[in-house]
Amino acid sequence: MFNDYEYRRLFVDWEPMAKRLLAQFRSYFAKNIEDPWYNEMVEKLKETSPEFEEWWQQHEVFSIPEGKKEIYHSRAGLLTLKYNSFLLVEHPDWILSVITPNAKTDTKEKLITLIGQ
Repeated sequence: MFNDYEYRRLFVDWEPMAKRLLAQFRSYFAKNIEDPWYNEMVEKLKETSPEFEEWWQQHEVFSIPEGKKEIYHSRAGLLTLKYNSFLLVEHPDWILSVITPNAKTDTKEKLITLIGQ
């Protein structure tokens, strides 16, 4: 999300999406603060992404996201998706995310076409 510029270009509203993802990552970081992997990842991202470094200092936390994503697909064009995430009672460290096409758009038809190709 932060270091792959081709991937970044897929998101119509990259900045708000990246900020939400970082805030969600921060909630995982807080639960795993003793885990060296998380600390190494934060340091690496701070070194390689000016946006990550700046936003990390804002200390925003967002644990269960819901909202919409707009992605520009090279063959299908604009895809508008809704997503909801749920904590799993049986596995508190797991999150189930459900992504569906926005019913008010032609995204469903575009996805069906892509699957058929």
